Amino acid sequence: MATLFLPLSASMAVAATHSIHRRSHQSADAAASLTAFPPAMVKLMDASVDPCEDFYKHACGGWYNETTIAPSAVHASIMMDLDSQVNAVLSSILQANKPNLGKFYNACVDMNARNEFGVAPLTPDLDAIFNASSTESVLRVAASLALKKVPGFVQINVAGHPETDATHNKLFLAPTLRLLDATYYSTSGNSAPFESAYRKYVSLLFQLAGFENNEAMVNAVMDWELAVQHLENADVTNDAPTMSQAAHKYPLGVGVLLKVLNVDDDPSKSVVLQPQFPDLETLLLHTTTEDLKAILAFKLLHFHALDLSQPFTDAHTAFDKMALHEGPNPLTNECRAAVLTKIPSLVGKYYVDEVWTTKTAGQATAMVEALKTAFNSGLESLDWLDKTTLANAKVKMAKLVYTLGGPRDPQVYSSIQFDSKTYVANMDRAATIDMRKKLASVNQPADRFSWFDPAFKMDMTSYTVNAGFGPETNAIVVAAAILQFPLFQAENDPAQNFGASGVVVGHEIVHGFDNSGRTFDGDGNKRVWWTNETSAKFNEKATCIAKQYGSLDVVSETTGETLSKLNGTLTLGETIADNGGLKSAFRAYQAYMKTVVKPAYTQENGEKLFFLAFGQTWCEKNSDASLKHRLSRVHPPGKYRVWGAVRNNDEFARVFNCPKDSRMNPSTKCHLWE
Repeated sequence: MATLFLPLSASMAVAATHSIHRRSHQSADAAASLTAFPPAMVKLMDASVDPCEDFYKHACGGWYNETTIAPSAVHASIMMDLDSQVNAVLSSILQANKPNLGKFYNACVDMNARNEFGVAPLTPDLDAIFNASSTESVLRVAASLALKKVPGFVQINVAGHPETDATHNKLFLAPTLRLLDATYYSTSGNSAPFESAYRKYVSLLFQLAGFENNEAMVNAVMDWELAVQHLENADVTNDAPTMSQAAHKYPLGVGVLLKVLNVDDDPSKSVVLQPQFPDLETLLLHTTTEDLKAILAFKLLHFHALDLSQPFTDAHTAFDKMALHEGPNPLTNECRAAVLTKIPSLVGKYYVDEVWTTKTAGQATAMVEALKTAFNSGLESLDWLDKTTLANAKVKMAKLVYTLGGPRDPQVYSSIQFDSKTYVANMDRAATIDMRKKLASVNQPADRFSWFDPAFKMDMTSYTVNAGFGPETNAIVVAAAILQFPLFQAENDPAQNFGASGVVVGHEIVHGFDNSGRTFDGDGNKRVWWTNETSAKFNEKATCIAKQYGSLDVVSETTGETLSKLNGTLTLGETIADNGGLKSAFRAYQAYMKTVVKPAYTQENGEKLFFLAFGQTWCEKNSDASLKHRLSRVHPPGKYRVWGAVRNNDEFARVFNCPKDSRMNPSTKCHLWE
């Protein structure tokens, strides 16, 4: 969700020097004023640093000086501390043997039972594959496996389609031409060592499954990989033929699948196809039935290798060590990760039961409503928005929905009972329920409150330390995991909650109006709802932010050397959201405090506490490897998120009485959303 060491230009450095002389008494004053603040927050600070010169160091300096990066890590942060808190709760949940969840987890960690079964859990599916007598029958088996989430030749998703109608679900189909996850290819490429290890891995899986003479099968897998190696991976377009048209055009890639999935009863229903279907159809047509059997069998074995006996697990782990440079994990860690990814809604339900209270829910809801009101009032204050665009923006805000804590209707698999000995069978049962529910929603109204909708482009759970905005659903989700101390707590002062979690919520609201989100309307449809003149003004203001952040040098925290400039264009959506979210949250906090009968702090100290809570949300320490990696990501490192947002914030300058042209109060600011 969530990059800036801000070396100053020569002219700004001079201004900063002058401001230090003007504020030589500031450090003592700041230290004195903080004695009444929460000790946990004061401990993170370095009050000797003038907030107008380096607010990030002022807010996080104490934490930074006391924090070391773990030997196995490249990064440390407050957010990682939240992850640790979540993991402790999840560990207690898994150890408590909760109904159904306990059986699923216990079946995974019971390696004795898994060793006894060997490949037997897959025998029915392998028999179905190798008993197939034609290409079409192989593809029918592949479609049946898709109902268990085993990747065959086509990936299935169901969601609204913003190019046509985001309010009703469509069936999305995308060819899965490569046989491994994309990470393998991006990490190892097509190097000779990778290809050699890949071939050995394929052969070993076939051997463990009982196929001793497997050279022809291995060749089929490798030949398929070679055939698809140079095909481009295109994005989904607005090509949405009816199901009957798609089945007629691609009888192998689409037609067989639709028959097995039983979603082609109404030929007028549309299906959204990724452009690589012509390539897939050609490959399926020109690959022999025997080779297709081998390819599908490998997909099945690779998908379940970590779920079977120890020899299968060892084979997968050895391949990962070579290809991904990842070492083996203890069985309990593997099973913990498996449970969290395969039945996340059930785990999330128990997590919410542990940490989410009625009081927390009430306060969080009040905070979100205050943020919505504040952003709306900010819209009305903007002189660059014409009346038509303003009206459309307010309609979009009126249609914004949100869910806090966890999903409204979590999938808890109440219709089945997992078995503590049959791990693969448990996975198959859960996956089939998930897929049947998804397919039943085709052509139905889109669930705007879903946490697993492809619109979010991520798998959000209640135990994910994150929040998200889905442009295709115009919906925000805020996980219980991020609404925990220190970012949020019912007992916190409102300044802490609004400065930390309130800014997170404001950030997500503004995503609906950033350089990408603004192209979607209140129903999630992609359409132009801006006048040309106002759109041009938006682009001008957004360009200011992009250039401002793009001028920043990201500097090594160990050597002080400049690593690179920040990519202001890549990070633009996030920096727009950071700037607007901070402004909206501050106004929401001010409005909320008018309802508080006996505030704990003076107005001045409460407002300072608000900004400190924001700054401390992003306390982090980075190695060079971490910073270099994050330069290619959309979220700037924490220091630069804080610096960038407060430097464009007039209220911050007022609250901390920052002189004009001090480092945190430059005379040139970029303003967009208020």
